[in-house]
Amino acid sequence: MAAFRVREAMEDLPSDPKERKELYNAARDLMLATESPRDTHHRLFIAWTRPMIQIGIDLGIFRLLAYNPARAWSIDDLASRTGAESALLARVMRALAAHGTLKQTSVSTYIATNITETLAHEDARKQSSCQIGFCGPFMHALPQQLAKTGYLNPSDVNDSAFQLGYGTHLTPYLWLQENPERAKLFFDMMPIQRAGQVCWTQKAEIVEPMVGKYFALSEDDVARERAQLVDIGGGAGHQCITLRENLPKLKGRIVLQDMEFSTTPASKDPVILKNSIEVVTHDFNQPQPHSTRGAKVYYIRNVLHNWDDEACIPILKNLRDALAEDSMIVIDEMVVSEMNASAITVNYDTVMMAFATQQRTKAEWEALLGRAGLGIRETLCYDEESCDCLIVVEKMASLSNGGPRDSVVE
Repeated sequence: MAAFRVREAMEDLPSDPKERKELYNAARDLMLATESPRDTHHRLFIAWTRPMIQIGIDLGIFRLLAYNPARAWSIDDLASRTGAESALLARVMRALAAHGTLKQTSVSTYIATNITETLAHEDARKQSSCQIGFCGPFMHALPQQLAKTGYLNPSDVNDSAFQLGYGTHLTPYLWLQENPERAKLFFDMMPIQRAGQVCWTQKAEIVEPMVGKYFALSEDDVARERAQLVDIGGGAGHQCITLRENLPKLKGRIVLQDMEFSTTPASKDPVILKNSIEVVTHDFNQPQPHSTRGAKVYYIRNVLHNWDDEACIPILKNLRDALAEDSMIVIDEMVVSEMNASAITVNYDTVMMAFATQQRTKAEWEALLGRAGLGIRETLCYDEESCDCLIVVEKMASLSNGGPRDSVVE
């Protein structure tokens, strides 16, 4: 009877995203609570799901099935379309069905599911290619690296699982500059790594207080061409584009800053040009150039987690020194919950562990910022599942003058 009730729930899934997520979490808890040792071993150790998914993507199987979800595709039909041998396809399709990525309807026919449709998207191809083609070597080296260091918390970016996995002495970003094919996999993945997440600029409860308190420029500011926002280490500029498109009433210059290997293609991007986004090549380890000193907001997203505390301090001090009296730094990063952290949060932290860096808790952010002469004015969480937050930061002197210091993050 219990199994019947679960299957009955599948026939009447809620449409509300929050309810669906609650049901998903409950179903996952149920699965884990009823899992046998044999199933645990297969799920964690023997299920080589990712290579099979990559094969399905490479052959275009998910796109074929998702194009017409009602159609049942036979092995022969798929062989004709993909050019793969039928005997191999039969094995691949069985594996993909067993892993829940599509559904088997007869001995030799398969149809799409909701997961098939997700995997048919170009974003899935980029994610999968990056995870296998770029992340694989250093993630597999992580256990060996930790054993080598006596299980110390990784903190040396020059001696990490990344160097061990790739047999290099270079840090990840220097290595990427010398390996353009792998770099393409990485940079293709960056704009879509938060696929499915609603950006903070689309949440009125976050946007309205942020814009009202921190983004407003005076007419004099606009007249003297004060920068509205400088996106530090902004890569391809997708956050600058999002800000322009979702907050069209913002006045003033929006400036994208990064290293040359990012700014060169960004400066030619028609969307960047259309949105009047300035592109400036700049190393955030150096003081801000004259043209961007005193900006209203310095926005730095998913950058500091790439560096250990010692490397972050000069980055933060350079921003602190560029602040005008009414400027703010907005750090857009995870604030890891110390209780019941989500799988999404710890997955990202595990990747950072392989780079000898980390996602940070609230206490760790406060300690790091304090060392740079900065403090947190407020923290606004815009994605509770991943703990992605806007950490509004200012000089310590400003906070000591009685500014508020509230937070919605526990």
